[in-house]
Amino acid sequence: MKPKVQTFHVAAALLLAAATAASAGVREKGYEIGVYGGFENGDHHTNVPTGGSYGFRAAYAFTKKLMAELTVDAFPSSRDLVIRVGDPSIPIKQVPAGISPNADFLSYTLGLTANFLTERDVKTTPYFNVSLGFMTESRSAGSFSVQTNPNDPNSVVNGQFLAQKDTGTALSVAVGARTFFTPTMGLRYDLRYIHHDTFGKNQDGYQLSVGATFAVGGKK
Repeated sequence: MKPKVQTFHVAAALLLAAATAASAGVREKGYEIGVYGGFENGDHHTNVPTGGSYGFRAAYAFTKKLMAELTVDAFPSSRDLVIRVGDPSIPIKQVPAGISPNADFLSYTLGLTANFLTERDVKTTPYFNVSLGFMTESRSAGSFSVQTNPNDPNSVVNGQFLAQKDTGTALSVAVGARTFFTPTMGLRYDLRYIHHDTFGKNQDGYQLSVGATFAVGGKK
């Protein structure tokens, strides 16, 4: 019986060693997919408030250190705007009116991700990403009410503004890390700076997110 017990112990030790030696995380010629959620604040010049955001990532690893990555990101929010009410041919007589339409942001970006500490036997690897793409901002319709003459209570003008949509360029820069709990499944968290120019205005925002990530295929 002893030889059988010893054989079992040896086999168990070999399996444990193999599991320990199995490389966790993204592999060369492999893929990474994931979903995430977080918080984002938009451009402070137009008072876009902080709110929830979510997205999807898909990447291909040329090597363990370098990847191409596609990100689809959604940020439903609102923004404070000022419109001018009155005769457009006489700007000096126009009156400002504040409006706060819903503003939904949807971006598609593609870029490169540089991974660090890939040569070490660690479960957590930091990364740096730079991506370019497009941002679409959709503003909802609404109504406004403004008093054109402060001395005349009957000078109140009520009106409607139409829904609008515009697409501009988008740039994102992110730093973060992945922690793999199994060879193929882990947690990914990052801080991202987002710049875009929808409606012809340069706008900036920041996003803090965390989500699940999965490594698929590649060289072991």
